[in-house]
Formats: sequence, C-alpha cells, structure tokens
Amino acid sequence: MIYVVTNALLYLALLVVYWRYKRVFDIGTLLIVMWLTVAIAGVLYYNESPSSWHLQLWPFLYIFFCFLLLSRYILGHKYSDKAIARLAYSRNRVVDLFCWFYLICVVIKLVNEGLNFSALSLIQVAEDTAEAYEEHLTYEFHGGSIAYIATVYEQYFSKVCIIWGFNSLCQRQKLKSILFLAFPFIAAFGDGIMLGSRNTIVMAIIVYVCAYVLYRRLIPKKTKKVLLFSSLAIGSVVVLYLLAITESRFGIDTQAAEDNSAMAYMGQSMLQFNYGLADSMRKTYDGAMTFKNIYPLVGIDIPNRFSADSMLGTHIGTGFITLIGFLVMDFGYIGTIIFCLIFPFIMKWICLQNKGFTLPVMYIFLFYVSRMLRGSMVFSGPGADLSYFMLFVFALFLHFAMGLDKVLFGKKGKPTVNTKPYYAGE
Repeated sequence: MIYVVTNALLYLALLVVYWRYKRVFDIGTLLIVMWLTVAIAGVLYYNESPSSWHLQLWPFLYIFFCFLLLSRYILGHKYSDKAIARLAYSRNRVVDLFCWFYLICVVIKLVNEGLNFSALSLIQVAEDTAEAYEEHLTYEFHGGSIAYIATVYEQYFSKVCIIWGFNSLCQRQKLKSILFLAFPFIAAFGDGIMLGSRNTIVMAIIVYVCAYVLYRRLIPKKTKKVLLFSSLAIGSVVVLYLLAITESRFGIDTQAAEDNSAMAYMGQSMLQFNYGLADSMRKTYDGAMTFKNIYPLVGIDIPNRFSADSMLGTHIGTGFITLIGFLVMDFGYIGTIIFCLIFPFIMKWICLQNKGFTLPVMYIFLFYVSRMLRGSMVFSGPGADLSYFMLFVFALFLHFAMGLDKVLFGKKGKPTVNTKPYYAGE
C-alpha cells in the first residue's frame, strides 16, 4: 500500500510545485491533474484487492521520471493569450474550404459504416459491436477508394476542424463553430459504436478539453455557458454509451464487469506496469510496434501484439500500461529514457520555428498533448511510424493551405489577424 500512496504523492507534489510556479490552470496543470487522477485511482483500485498485486517502488519512480522527461516542454512552456490569439482570430478561406470538405468526409464515413444514432437503439448497437471488440475486428470500406480517402482525411483532419471550430467561437461565428466542433465528435462517436470501443470517444474528449483550456480566455462568457450546458447534455449520452459498452462486453454482476469498471479503466495502468511488465519482462519488441509499417519493407517480421505476454514474458493481458509502458515494451528501459529525452527537443524545435501558435504548430502540439494525457492510462501505439508520418504530412499540408490563401486572395480579402481580439477574462 505504501508504494501506490507514494506514487500518488509524487504527482501531488509536482502539482503543488507547478501551481506555485505558474499559478494558472493551463495545459501543464491539466496534464499533471490527469496523471495524478490515474495515480489516485490506482490507490483505490489496489485497495479493492491488495493481495493481487506484488508491487515494487522503482517502477513507479521510473514512470514518474520518464513522465517528467517526456512532458518537460509542455510543463515549461508559457502559454500566452496573445500568442494563441494570433491563431484564434485568424481567418483563412482555404482552411475554411478544407473544413467544409471534412464535414462531407464525415458524412461519407458514417454512411459507409451504416450507423444508427437513435438513442433508443444505443444499447442494442453496443451489444452488436461487442463481438467486434473481442475479435479485434475492423469495419470494411464498402464505398471503395472514396470511402477510404474520406476515412483517412477525417482521421487526421479532425483536430484541425476542432481548432478551427474554437477559432470560430472566438470570432462569434455561430454556424461554423457548431458544425466544426460537432462533426469531429460525431465521427468519433460513430467509430466507438462501430468498433465497440471506449477509447475513441475518450480520446476525442481529451482533444476537446485540451483545445478548450488553450482557448478559454478568448471565448466570450455567454458562449462558455452554452458550452457548459452542451457538455453536460453530451456527457450524459457518453456515460450511457460507456455503460452500455461495458455491460455488453462483460455482462452484469460478473467479475469481468467489476474488473472493467470505471475504477479499473482509470486506475490499473500504473499497477499493470509495476506488476505485470516490470517484474517479469525478459525481452522487448525491438521497435517492431512503433515501426510496424517500416520493418516489413526491410524484411523484418512484425509480431502479433495480442500475444505480448507469451513473447515478452509479461503477464499484463491488457493495453493499459501507460505510454511509458508501451515504450518500454518496444525499446526497453534505456531506449525509453533516450526517447523521452529526444522527443521534447523535436517538439520544442518545431514550435520555436514559428512566433506564437500557427495552425500547423497548434495541430502538432494538440496531437502531442492529447497523446500524453491519454498515455496516463493506455497507448495503443502499433504503427506509430505511420501516424507520425501522416501527422507531419498534414502539418505541411496546413502550412501550404495557410500560404495559398494569400496567393489566391491577396491582401484585399478578409484580414489575416483581428488586431483587437476579445478577451473573455477581461
């Protein structure tokens, strides 16, 4: 018990120190609070069955050390309202067009999935898709290449649409803000129902929360109230869906249902890393999970990630091992530390190349922060090489789109930046 409590106290102490230094609720605060919440949930989850866990102190210390290394750019960055306002009040008709095209792609994707969003059939849909989760299945692209392109575009452009939606909120453009903020969530909700997954919706919520924390001082006060009531209404639907998914997978009043409760969802990751991975891992994947799409090109076979325990000597049986746990499984303890040292330097270099937050920088930054937040619980990272490649491809695409607006419309069009932004905090 002393080890899990010590683990929670580490993140609590970090939060106290960070708050004394910053004295503002920013992305860094959100990140620490998330990892602290998972650590506290770990204490409660451990307390339900302490005899099931044979814990050590050093794995908790290792996770905390790697967390500090990997998040040091987020924690050390100063989030200026003026820097964010430069993006929040920018207008770009080319990006507008790409966002409208995103809405079309979402419709194509939903038609391809053949979903029924009726609230009355929500539980039945969850029951029908439970098998897909258990068998690790994915849906097929019945619309051919058009559906495939629409799905890929939707997947990587959703964050851009969310960013542009918050821009529209700051500029009080009601229709654009509603559509640009609603459609990415609808797409994520559709994926969750189709695959019987909770992670897609949780990840979407994390992205929205990150964006809100960054933009909150620039959003008008009345709009904030509308967002609050809308979030409460949507949250009730999300809770109903998550309960339906859990029930459909594991049934009611069973040990499986108890083990996959909200407490297990939040609290098991650090415990699983400690007793399940760190206590028995004999070998690593040698980067095969991260470079899943590159290794076959050079003749290296990719192992089945669902047989990790038999291959590595672990006994986790789940993907809830934190982002750090995934990196350790792939690169080992030393390799993970090297990764945690290098990656923030790359992010800092990208962000420092631009003054303030441009759209491509915000896109990459939001990707980085959302992965760190989700990484407190689970990180389904096979194929990360393709994800990061597509991330930078879309960032370059956005850089091109921002410049194309000036080429097509010149200086006679709408102003690029509103020189007198509205600050809700004033």
